[in-house]
Amino acid sequence: GNIGLTYNGGVAGPSAVWQAIQAEASGGGYKVLWQNANGSYSEWTTDASGRYVSGTGIANVADVEVFYGVDLNSDGHIGHIITDIET
Repeated sequence: GNIGLTYNGGVAGPSAVWQAIQAEASGGGYKVLWQNANGSYSEWTTDASGRYVSGTGIANVADVEVFYGVDLNSDGHIGHIITDIET
């Protein structure tokens, strides 16, 4: 289903700069991943009603790929690529 997002009492939604691209239930609320037109990411934590609780910038989108279950950076992997450098 759908749930509306609110921020400071107003409706939050896509803009010319930010677009919500993923959402997952988490701890009685939701985590919502936003992508900026410049390629940066931010993640909101909301309550069960979709009200903004907190947010943080995402320095490396691979850090959240496993949680959302999707390859967000189109590198063919979900999560970080691990390479053995020595055996």
